[in-house]
Amino acid sequence: MSFLAATITQNQRISCEQLWSITDDLFRMQQHFHQHPSVAKPAPKKKQVSFCEVVVFRTTISRHELSSNERSQYWFKKADFKKMRRDDKQTLDSLKKMPTAEKQDFCTRGLEKHIANGKVRYSVNVLNAKISVLEEQRKQKDLGLHDPESLRYVYQRKSNHCRQEAVRQGSKDAFDSMFPTKFLLSQLVQDNGDESHLVREAKKPRFEQHETEANLSIVPVSSSHMNATNLPIAVNATSGA
Repeated sequence: MSFLAATITQNQRISCEQLWSITDDLFRMQQHFHQHPSVAKPAPKKKQVSFCEVVVFRTTISRHELSSNERSQYWFKKADFKKMRRDDKQTLDSLKKMPTAEKQDFCTRGLEKHIANGKVRYSVNVLNAKISVLEEQRKQKDLGLHDPESLRYVYQRKSNHCRQEAVRQGSKDAFDSMFPTKFLLSQLVQDNGDESHLVREAKKPRFEQHETEANLSIVPVSSSHMNATNLPIAVNATSGA
């Protein structure tokens, strides 16, 4: 199977056998490149050193003066990574058992590649990027060239849709963080004991009030930001909410 034929489109479904076949081809090609490196000499890199004009320094204690407990809190340990994986697995298991209507109230950011569809999509994206770079390396080897910029461009072009998706998800997360979810709304209803004034205020354009000790700033919020899943909550400045 050639690398060009092995390139997979974003929406194409593949089986486990096809995925293993592509992985095997990729591994054999990597071995070939390792055993037969290009004879072309790498282009010399221009080296330079620069220094920041503004110098800021702070005094701190030496690492030798840290206690064992303080030292252990500075870096993640194997136990920390195990706990992260265990927590992620518990979250995924809970989501699998949860009705679809309730899943929208929980964030799975960072766990996409562990979900069934996301796992295959992640593997396909990684394979496509590697295949494109190795194909470009093969072409450069045949022509006796050494062009790192071309490799960078090929990888960037193949992974550009991933970058765009990351920007889109980041923008969505930033917007969602500005408004409470239905889960938080239900918690506020339980605390206040009355849902009518929350829903009534959410149906009309409002001013979000931010009260500080010094002043009270009023920021307009567009009514287009209001929907059934993200209901903005009116903030009562006099109640200290």
